[in-house]
Amino acid sequence: METLQRTANRGSVSTGYDIDNSVKLEDANSEWFYNASPTAGNRRTYTFSFWIKRTEIGLVNASGNAFVIGQGQHGRMYFGGDYFQYRFDDGHDCRNVSRQFRDTSAWYHFVVAVDTNQSSASNRVKLYVNGESLAVDDHDGGSFPDIQDEGAFFSTSYLTLGTAPFGGSYNAGDGDYDMSGRLAEFCGIEGTQYAASDFGESSGGSWIPKDVSGLSFGSKGFYLKFSNSSNLGEDFSGNDNDFTSNNLSSSNRSTTTPTS
Repeated sequence: METLQRTANRGSVSTGYDIDNSVKLEDANSEWFYNASPTAGNRRTYTFSFWIKRTEIGLVNASGNAFVIGQGQHGRMYFGGDYFQYRFDDGHDCRNVSRQFRDTSAWYHFVVAVDTNQSSASNRVKLYVNGESLAVDDHDGGSFPDIQDEGAFFSTSYLTLGTAPFGGSYNAGDGDYDMSGRLAEFCGIEGTQYAASDFGESSGGSWIPKDVSGLSFGSKGFYLKFSNSSNLGEDFSGNDNDFTSNNLSSSNRSTTTPTS
């Protein structure tokens, strides 16, 4: 088994910071979140961080692509063929096709850190899993973003978690792209390119979470803890950028987390 899978967090890890809740999504039930009309922010510099425990691998749905987050037609982070895929915008795919993530007993921590103001192309998009740099080794015919490019994320386009916004002119969820699994500590940070070490640290051979509440989320960022059973998409960043639930209820809230 590859190194990243050996060091994946199985939960029950002693840490100074505990994650209390996650949300469980099932593709068969069309369970996902959305923000129908987000406000535009910094589309050049941002960071996404999330913990995920996959419950279905391989051909999860009709498309074979399990979306974690998507915005508009071209913003996307998803698992395709169990590889982690990221698209900045049309023509700028930054994909890793060397490591598959098939361990359904493990929690994985992913970070996508973007800053197109960087002079070096490879510094404009950085991918991490469990604190380790994940190489961008396939652009799917595209490339790294050009300098000072503005991408699809933090635009005004329809934004989804757990599916792709591909229905009805890219403004609704699409069941062919739903994911199945648990999500925890989902951060969308506008205006800063953070490193994985800002969200987690190594302890005893495992990658464990840090308290992220002190980070700067930017005015358009969000922090989803999935802890409010009556509002699972509540934003705890202080920005009130809440997400609306689709086919979700309090039963989707879970105490199964990377630290439980």
